[in-house]
Amino acid sequence: MEVLLYKGGEYTLKDDSPDNIRKVIGGPIELIRLLNGKSMIVNEEGLLMKLGINYQASDMAQITIVGNAILTSLEELQKWDKKHS
Repeated sequence: MEVLLYKGGEYTLKDDSPDNIRKVIGGPIELIRLLNGKSMIVNEEGLLMKLGINYQASDMAQITIVGNAILTSLEELQKWDKKHS
């Protein structure tokens, strides 16, 4: 899972626990499916919290994404779901 920082830059997420994911995105989890088959985890309340626009994530999703976002593949998401259910 790659973290796309809204201030620019990215890094690989090492701790994929639900608590850490919420910490990285700054709130409740929302999953967005992308046209390229990948998914993006974003803050469900990011717009209400007036987080900054994440231009890299917005370009990928073709919608406005705010705050940090986590880019993941379907395979990673399925493994994550099994691990944390």
